[in-house]
Amino acid sequence: MKKREFVYILLAIFFIGCGSPGEFNANVTVKEDPENPKEKDDALKDTLSESDDNKSKDELDKPTCKSLPKTGQTSTHQSNDDGDLQIGVDRSYTRDEQNQIVADDSIGLMWQDNESVKKPWVTQENYVSGKYLDTSGDTAATYCKNLRLDKHEDWRLPTGDELYYLVDRGAEKPSIDYTFKNTLYGDNNSYWSSTTSKTSSKAWSVNFEDGYDSDEDKNSSFFVRCVRGGSKIDHNFVRDHSKKVVNDTKTCLMWQDDTNARTVKESWENAMKHCNNLVLAKLDDWRAPNINELNSIRDINGQKKAINSAFINTAINGYWSSTTQSDWANFAWTIYSDSGYTADDEKSNIYSIRCVRSGE
Repeated sequence: MKKREFVYILLAIFFIGCGSPGEFNANVTVKEDPENPKEKDDALKDTLSESDDNKSKDELDKPTCKSLPKTGQTSTHQSNDDGDLQIGVDRSYTRDEQNQIVADDSIGLMWQDNESVKKPWVTQENYVSGKYLDTSGDTAATYCKNLRLDKHEDWRLPTGDELYYLVDRGAEKPSIDYTFKNTLYGDNNSYWSSTTSKTSSKAWSVNFEDGYDSDEDKNSSFFVRCVRGGSKIDHNFVRDHSKKVVNDTKTCLMWQDDTNARTVKESWENAMKHCNNLVLAKLDDWRAPNINELNSIRDINGQKKAINSAFINTAINGYWSSTTQSDWANFAWTIYSDSGYTADDEKSNIYSIRCVRSGE
């Protein structure tokens, strides 16, 4: 066989198997390049669009709610109080005994629990010089920055809210979950937070004897419990003027903010009943807030009132929560709208009440 004839035979076999040259592209499926970012993005958008087409507008607009931690209160003293409803995310702690670290799975934080150390918020030198935000030197913030536990190097001083939600309102002396084994309490034994007060020479602290918090002079020496990780707690308050409510789009809580939130004052028992009977914005499932919920609307740096500026109806007074003091059944927790302090007050006292409901 001649060489030219052999080449012709091979070409004939090729075109028989693949079709004519004009038909070739029609029979071949060209796959997208997995390394091409544009093709990846376009494919992802098409998938998301198809998925969204199957959802209603209400489903697409519906926010993802992030509930606050439960207070720890389990005793019921009245219908629809904190111990009765126990609203919030279950507390979930895991202890690493070897490294003496406690992981808070419900909020996404990791806590130091290996020793009890006292430090000032600022050095005496900086305090006298009026350098109230300068945490250099032998301070609580420096201690956390230099802490090394389980090879982690990103420890920090907790915020006021992070420390506040660590309090277990069902535990007694100390008022913290039993998973933590190194917690002291009592006079002058509070724990520092990183949150400065509206008075810049003071910062907020929490005492785990019962769960009180207060702002203290920054040159005071208090205990330090460092933390790492990013907190999942967040808030965004939006007032609905027509309904006279304030919505927290992060926790999906709806708050009463009509004139009654400023003018109504009751004993604890009657305050609970007031919220249970409230009809506002054509809704009748209102209740008294637990102490963690009440704390969530607090602005401890507010210059006029210690409440988020979205609220326009606030009395200068204590506000009741539905949470009873764990070791004094005739006392309940309140937050003062002028100072922002948390306190336990006798239930027969007359204070303000701001009702809340769980949104959707």
